[in-house]
Amino acid sequence: MANTAFDTLETTENLEAAGVDTAQAKAHAREMAKASGVELASKADIAGIKADIADRETRLLWRFVMAMVAIAGLGIGLTQAFG
Repeated sequence: MANTAFDTLETTENLEAAGVDTAQAKAHAREMAKASGVELASKADIAGIKADIADRETRLLWRFVMAMVAIAGLGIGLTQAFG
């Protein structure tokens, strides 16, 4: 079964329309959202992931550059040794 987002606002409004006090409706909606097991990413979560991806991209680029430098150095060394 796929997880879908739990709409706490809609739930609160439905409970209020059924005569439940606003504070209780909000509390019920929050607890039902927790019980549903669906967790949504916040803007801070997404920003953290983007920063992590950017950091990994930078490290990967440096590894690639260093590998290319090593290959070039090896090529130059072999050319000088055997050329």
